[in-house]
Amino acid sequence: MRNSYFLMGVIFFLFLNLHAQTNKMSWLSVKNNTGRTLNLYATIIKTDSTKNTGRYYSRKNTNMSLEDMKSIGSDLRIDVIGIDDSTKDTICMQSFSQEDLKSGVIELKAGVLNKPAPVDPMPRLIITGTRFYILRKTGDEIKIRANGPGTIRGKLIRFDKKSITILTSEGKEEVVLKENFKSIKICSGYGIGRRVIFRNCRFRKSNKTQFRMVRQKYEAKYNSWVWSE
Repeated sequence: MRNSYFLMGVIFFLFLNLHAQTNKMSWLSVKNNTGRTLNLYATIIKTDSTKNTGRYYSRKNTNMSLEDMKSIGSDLRIDVIGIDDSTKDTICMQSFSQEDLKSGVIELKAGVLNKPAPVDPMPRLIITGTRFYILRKTGDEIKIRANGPGTIRGKLIRFDKKSITILTSEGKEEVVLKENFKSIKICSGYGIGRRVIFRNCRFRKSNKTQFRMVRQKYEAKYNSWVWSE
């Protein structure tokens, strides 16, 4: 019986591995049409996050494969600056959306100096605790426990550094002060690639909770928007 379970486990592992290989996305290639030898400065942005997922200089080349970008998700955007290797002039500044990335190839064109659009003009809330760092925006579902009202579940409709306001399914607005915040429900997904096999949801407690507000700020040096308080 023990050997049967082991064999079933091996077969399941091989199936998941095969599934991951067949669903693996191709690398993103860069086609340099500027006629210059370029150094690239790329900012890889998860559009639903306050963190940039990568920022680096690429190798000098005419055509290159940016292997760090091989997992092109549905919520990525890439802002690129092309710098002439000899003159150090800025040759191009381009932003590539998820739709642009579907082909697996992005084309750099000389003289295109576009300022990318902000990811989101509205502020976002960051809730930090002893063991968690949670990002939320207006309209997100949220479930917390607080001194007084107890468990509150609904949509986040307002927030500042001192309190958050949740609209419950009953249409009631619950205001929770920072000092009354006890815990928040966080779900973690486990699976292969982008397919979630099972989820683990539980409340995370914190004795030192902070509410922070961040907004988009344009950095001309990197031709990219960053989140800043």
